[in-house]
Amino acid sequence: MKVFPLFAFAVCAMAQNGFYLDLSGDWRTILGDDPAYSKPDFDDSHWQTIHLPLDKDDWAFNSVRWLRRDFAVPAGTPANDLVLTIGSFRLSYQVFVNGTLLDTALQQPAQIYPKPRMFLLPPALLRAGDTNRVAIRALAAISMGALMPIPGAGPFLITSRANAPYWTLEAERDRRLRRATPVIIAALLNEVFAALLILLWVGNREERVLLALGLFLAFESWNRWSEYLAVYLELPPNVWLFYLSLAALGYALADRLGAKPRTCTALAVPPLLFAVVRQSAPFLANAYLYPLLLFGIWMLIRNWSLYQGKRLTILVLLIVAVLDTSRNPGLRLFRLSSNMGGYWVRPWDSALVILGLILIVLLVHRLLDDRREKQRLAGELEAARAVQQLLLPGAQTDSSRWTVDAVYQPAQEVGGDFHWSRTLPDGSVLVAVGDVSGKGLKAAMLVSVVIGILRTARSASPAGILSLLNEGLAGHPGGGFVTCCCARLTPNGEAVVSNAGHLPPYSDGGELALDPALPLGISTDNAYTEAQLTWGPEWTFISDGVPEATNARGELFGFERTRAISAKPAREIAEAARAWGQNDDITVVTVRRSA
Repeated sequence: MKVFPLFAFAVCAMAQNGFYLDLSGDWRTILGDDPAYSKPDFDDSHWQTIHLPLDKDDWAFNSVRWLRRDFAVPAGTPANDLVLTIGSFRLSYQVFVNGTLLDTALQQPAQIYPKPRMFLLPPALLRAGDTNRVAIRALAAISMGALMPIPGAGPFLITSRANAPYWTLEAERDRRLRRATPVIIAALLNEVFAALLILLWVGNREERVLLALGLFLAFESWNRWSEYLAVYLELPPNVWLFYLSLAALGYALADRLGAKPRTCTALAVPPLLFAVVRQSAPFLANAYLYPLLLFGIWMLIRNWSLYQGKRLTILVLLIVAVLDTSRNPGLRLFRLSSNMGGYWVRPWDSALVILGLILIVLLVHRLLDDRREKQRLAGELEAARAVQQLLLPGAQTDSSRWTVDAVYQPAQEVGGDFHWSRTLPDGSVLVAVGDVSGKGLKAAMLVSVVIGILRTARSASPAGILSLLNEGLAGHPGGGFVTCCCARLTPNGEAVVSNAGHLPPYSDGGELALDPALPLGISTDNAYTEAQLTWGPEWTFISDGVPEATNARGELFGFERTRAISAKPAREIAEAARAWGQNDDITVVTVRRSA
């Protein structure tokens, strides 16, 4: 059986019995609205000419536009099954043939992008063998989104019903999805950039601009996916994502320009309110973006010298704010896009990718700088810790008289506690234990001042030593105050103690009673008294880091536990407090008389 000749014969028969008229090409067009424009005898010779299918990536207008074209139906053509196909160039329009309205093609709930439409031509409207006129009244409906304003590829035809291009609906959807491929690639890149920015913000909560920019890129990429799925699944896109991206953009731009958090929040609120009245979305979005753009330009020019390395990101943010209006034809500044082999490349998506790349490069550079700075500070802190360890004496032993044990455990690399001891010519020992207000490097610097004064002091009187310290610390540019307990212990068991706001020492398992006094460095008029005591075989001096140690349940180590272990060696006392939960510098000094 020969199939090919039969197939060829069928095709020829269809061509002979069918009708096919291509309406693509030049149409007359005008902006404005007049019912007379639909009449076949209206003179449209003064109208402009436009080519259909559209040869631009977007054709937008804010008023009614009319299009007209003449066509002829040869005499003898069966007119009872002719179909007019209009390509997907607009969401809402009306079609007139010889002055009669065929149908009103308005946006339906499930129609979220322009599609080809087919209209059955009533035979009574057509004038066979004469000139006919088709007029299209395109309404001022504004479509938003990355996939919505893409012009239709046609076809514009009058055919018999058998030859009607029913395949155009699927072809139009596939064309839009194919053209949107660069948009989806940009969305994927922006999702990666957004994740990196948000992760960086998690590590640095003070940099709110990282969170705002990350959310902006995330919402924009999700908005693209929403539009993509809207075309693929015939679902309306999520307009909230668009407004959330505008809110994040406003916050990020204001924050990058140095505005206060209250101002940044105020700029982020309007886009969220626009969603409530989204019927006027393009106008409101532009009404928001243009003042935001002008505000950014004004702040950048006014404070150009202050931003330094921030200029590039601010400029890119301003460019993105301008290009954002390319999606809204209401007050558009730019209508730029490129058709590259059937794929659609928009400046908005390109600008977002460039913005993400710039932000990541700048952040990586900043992280490297921060890492180098932290390494430098860590080196300086390690050097300061080593210096502090050299300044503070370790355990000193005089086997013929007594043993002095000292343990110092700073809460950080360096701390604000100090201890000092010195053997006097008469065999007595001077011991001083104290605490500088504050923590860290500043407190450590003041400790070095205290140790310097103690090492140069020639007085053997505890009260005299405290007076020297008070004079040296009062009015010191480092600020702060110092508590200190100083004692002179003699081999025969006598002790002279003077206290400046520090914890009293322990002896024989009990806390010694001392008169209160102001800490050092508050006033030069402070006078310090001495108490004459008899001391037992051992004394224990501590800092407040021991009783103030706190466990996971919030319980303090307390003075009762401190008193219970006060007779133990210094290392055990310090370790007990540290194991309980150290949150401050811990210093323990024990002095024991040798047998």
